[in-house]
Amino acid sequence: MTLYSQRDNRWRNQKFGKNGTIGSLGCTLTCISMLLDLAPDQVAKRLDEVKAFTGNFLIWTRLKAAYPQLQFIKRVRTYDNADVKANIPCLVEVDFDGTPRKDDRHWVLFVGNKRAYDPWLGKEISTSHYTPLLGYSIVKVS
Repeated sequence: MTLYSQRDNRWRNQKFGKNGTIGSLGCTLTCISMLLDLAPDQVAKRLDEVKAFTGNFLIWTRLKAAYPQLQFIKRVRTYDNADVKANIPCLVEVDFDGTPRKDDRHWVLFVGNKRAYDPWLGKEISTSHYTPLLGYSIVKVS
C-alpha cells in the first residue's frame, strides 16, 4: 500500500466533484487511492466519470461502479474501535483540529498497530493524532 499525500504537487490542483481540488478536499479519495494503490488524480478522474460525488462528497455506493474490486460494506457515523480493528485497513473520519466546528471533518486510513496514513500530512501517524474519532467506513478490496 502506497502512502499518498493529497497535497502532492502532481495532483493537488486536480479538480473533482462540483468544485473541489484534491489538495483542499481530497482526503477521502486519497484514502481510497491508498487502498487501490493508484495515484489520487487517476482515482478522482474515474470517480468523476461514474458520478461518484454529490457536490464534493463521495457517494460510497458508487465506488464499485468505478472500481469493481472495491466493496463498500458500511458507513458509520459513530466510532467503534472493535469494528474498525476487525476491518483494517479502515477509513476513519476524524475532527481535523479538535474544535467544536462541524466543517472540519477529515479522513485518514487506519492500517493497524495503532498506525494511520494521513493524506493531509502525507505521512504515517499514530491513531491518536486526531481527536475525536467521529465515524468510519469499511471498504474492502478483493
